Amino acid sequence: GDAVLVEAARRLRDRCRTTDLLARVGGEEFAWLMPETCGMDAWQAAERGLVTGIVPSRAAMLARLTTLHSQNT
Repeated sequence: GDAVLVEAARRLRDRCRTTDLLARVGGEEFAWLMPETCGMDAWQAAERGLVTGIVPSRAAMLARLTTLHSQNT
């Protein structure tokens, strides 16, 4: 239960940059916001999560992968 969530959060946090925002959004779901990140870099970060077992499946990753671009770029 809680120990699994704590470990998942730790693994995600270890892969975040200082500019990223990681949040638990409910149940066992986390949001990983990567400002100023192009689609390919976001995809590669999600792939690293998949390889380490943080992201449960490629289908889950595809369903949730969204890239946000700053208005300043």
